[in-house]
Amino acid sequence: MRIKTALVLFSLFALLALVEAGGRAGSGEPPAGAPRLLIGGREIVVEVADTASKRLLGLSGRASLQSERGMLFVFPAPGFHGIWMKQMRFPIDIIWLQKMPKDLGILSPRFGVDTFRESTLLVADIKEEVTPETYPEVFYPRSPARYVLEVAAGFAEAHSLRIGEPVRVQYFE
Repeated sequence: MRIKTALVLFSLFALLALVEAGGRAGSGEPPAGAPRLLIGGREIVVEVADTASKRLLGLSGRASLQSERGMLFVFPAPGFHGIWMKQMRFPIDIIWLQKMPKDLGILSPRFGVDTFRESTLLVADIKEEVTPETYPEVFYPRSPARYVLEVAAGFAEAHSLRIGEPVRVQYFE
């Protein structure tokens, strides 16, 4: 009887975890306190991928990405960080970002990166309209960048985004 009860409880918790994860991934609702980027004259609410496992998973397996949403990949240091389309279901624009010279900080200590709640980045490179069919190709920036923003395909063109354009980062608790 105890084994049956434990199995039922385990199954219930597993089901709730799956429903919760699926709801977050597909609901388009930003988590409380989600950072926002002002880029190309538009505000984008981002999920932050600041661990190796989050960066590896990225947007894989999701059905879509809303137009005012994105995923911000935060790497430990600037570099030629590659992005692929493994298990992606929709096309995206990939935007590599770097700190402005003499910038004082990015995001919040909550994410384990730097210090201030507001900061400015620069667009370092852009790869537009990257489709799932490109996998296993890996896309790299032309110059080192610490951050990568993935947004719905067509965003960069629709907002005339260019290399060197400033990107304002805001974090709200």
